[in-house]
Amino acid sequence: GRGMVEPMDTVPDCMIISILPDNRWVVAKEPLQLYQPALTGLGPGLAFARVLAEKTNHRINIALVPCAVGGSSIDNWLSDSLFNGVRLKSNFIEKMSMAKEAGTVKAIIWHQGESDATAEKSEAYKCKLKKLFGIFRQAAGNDTLPVIMGELALFPENSNHMADYITINKILTEIASEDPSIALVSSEGLKAKSDNVHFDGPSQRLMGKRYADAYLTLSTSKK
Repeated sequence: GRGMVEPMDTVPDCMIISILPDNRWVVAKEPLQLYQPALTGLGPGLAFARVLAEKTNHRINIALVPCAVGGSSIDNWLSDSLFNGVRLKSNFIEKMSMAKEAGTVKAIIWHQGESDATAEKSEAYKCKLKKLFGIFRQAAGNDTLPVIMGELALFPENSNHMADYITINKILTEIASEDPSIALVSSEGLKAKSDNVHFDGPSQRLMGKRYADAYLTLSTSKK
């Protein structure tokens, strides 16, 4: 996340926990993702969990396990290369193992694509992303683990990359249509922060709600 963290985002909820890069479990508050402290800001994670906390069993904890490193490409993930000090796939597998020991892994929420939104990279993007989701599911031990993806935002101010972003969103739509355990969350109506690439704070919170609604819909349809 890169949105502005506000006081409301730092209020803890004892039902919602998260894991830090050093593998300590803590009560969750934004920012959750601290692999790049100078760049990290508000993301959709806590808003996602808060919606679930309101609508699910209040006797359980909801754990958020951030593994993303901003700016990484699909190739960085698949090759397990060192990106901004983190081996992406290895770190994910380690965190997944800890999550499985602590409880039941319920879903992956995923937002990525700007770094692959070029004519050259997007040609193989679908194949690579599906392969990565397969690795995620294998690590979870669940070949139908729900995956909730988020669209790239089509901000008018970012018109130089609009065609490439549209291409990525089309690919995400295809992936979701081919797998009943994958859903795509719309970015329609969301607003940009000053860089015209990332969502602002209110939009990050709304995206979190959309992720939660999509997850709950998938969970209901699988029963």
